[in-house]
Amino acid sequence: MQHSHRVLAVFSVASVVAAVVAAGIPVVSLAASPNYVITAFSDAGDYIGQGVASEFDASNENVSGTLTSTYINLRVIGGTGNAWWNFEIAPPSGQAFHVGYYAYAQRTTFREAGHPGIDITAQSRGCNTDAGGFEIRRLATSNGAITRLDLLYEQHCEGDVPALFGEIRVNDPQTAGVLVSAAGVTWPYLPFGEQPTTAPIYVRNLSAAPATVGTVTLSGAEFSLVNDTCSGQVLAPGSSCTFAIAFAPRARGLRQGSATVPINQSTYRIQLDALIRPGSTFLNMQSQSGDYIGQGLTYSFTPANAEIDFPGMQRDVRMNVNATDWQFWNAELIPASGQTLTPGTNYPNATRVYHDSGNGLQVIGDGRGCNTITGSFYVHQAVFSPVDNSPLNFRADFTQHCEGATPALTGTIAWNTEPVTQAPPDVTNLTATWTGSYEAISWTNPTYQYYSYTVIRFQLASPLNPQPASGFHLYLGAGTSAKITGLTPGMTRSVAAFTVDRYGNVSPAEVLNFTA
Repeated sequence: MQHSHRVLAVFSVASVVAAVVAAGIPVVSLAASPNYVITAFSDAGDYIGQGVASEFDASNENVSGTLTSTYINLRVIGGTGNAWWNFEIAPPSGQAFHVGYYAYAQRTTFREAGHPGIDITAQSRGCNTDAGGFEIRRLATSNGAITRLDLLYEQHCEGDVPALFGEIRVNDPQTAGVLVSAAGVTWPYLPFGEQPTTAPIYVRNLSAAPATVGTVTLSGAEFSLVNDTCSGQVLAPGSSCTFAIAFAPRARGLRQGSATVPINQSTYRIQLDALIRPGSTFLNMQSQSGDYIGQGLTYSFTPANAEIDFPGMQRDVRMNVNATDWQFWNAELIPASGQTLTPGTNYPNATRVYHDSGNGLQVIGDGRGCNTITGSFYVHQAVFSPVDNSPLNFRADFTQHCEGATPALTGTIAWNTEPVTQAPPDVTNLTATWTGSYEAISWTNPTYQYYSYTVIRFQLASPLNPQPASGFHLYLGAGTSAKITGLTPGMTRSVAAFTVDRYGNVSPAEVLNFTA
């Protein structure tokens, strides 16, 4: 993606704002409502979706359940996969839904205090534990019922890396009576080098007249069309077409784009977003002749050829590698009792993990393990989340001897490792000035040696927990101003500014709420 360096960007609220449906009746069952659509994109290895995308709307399935300001519980039957699904999504207990981003979601029924809930199941498949989050971009309620909704979600089953992600829309305006199955696609937080899941999009003519679909176009060089059967087609009433959006990130940090679908004399825009993890993730190993675990071979696993996860905390980290050639490896490092994993520290005299209270080391794989282990490891980088103590950036070298043998297995464990791990400085002087016809947004970029670009996101309300990929596109580049047109006077709006450094690190949000 090329980053624009123009000083001024223009954003029209008309492209994302429409009249809110105000029927004033509780939404208990959606069976009578033709205007809803649900997408479910499934990564390879995702247990719920089984790596197959599904789409549900009034033309291909039945939906029932409840949509209230404190709980979403939908059961859908049919769809493109002819299956039944359940969607249970909730804010933290005692709260109502709000526009914004909900992080650290847990399984809905068993969520802890302060955590939102997510629990999506399909057929007889469910998760014992759920992790993920969701974003509400548009929301309207009446008498405790949701009357309009645009919600994007991401769920990880059993804490695994593969995700189920997609969108739930209710009473979102259609273009010329033609339904487009997505208003936005936000890919899960991805490690650089991993191939993101392709997202199929359906265009369905629900009107009583033919509909002409123009040429589908994409912005952002990292996004491409696949299997386009829509461009230039005339859809008879009740017919449909499809195209898919492939994504191949070329850099770390926020990546954004859009898909434009001309329908008759109107256009429909799909917002595309992804946040690519900074740093590099890999497991590299060299096995000397006679080493039982590595069998004298050399190994290199990255997100390009393996599914890699890295659960743990400052007292214990573990890398799990599930390679595309069916190899499975596990590497675990534990400091001695009372110590933590600290950068620049050597951990000698390591033995098999949990064997005693000293330093622990264990690298096993491909069906081979050791009864006894001796060795050591050295930690180069170790950064842990202040929220849940999970590892953010980590790199360590290890040497392992199996069963007291002289031949060694040596290697490097890296999780999002990078030269710089701290977030870049925020923008300053973020202001909004009403000119009489548009809102002028301005800011000052930091004078920081690693600064790369600034992201400005717009929201239709004062949102919860703004994120670099939440809200709507306003600006991405190294400029210092943008403007927003089409605002409704007297309503509170919000912009959030983020800076991104050359390594993909993103600053905390600098938020400005304003009234046009």
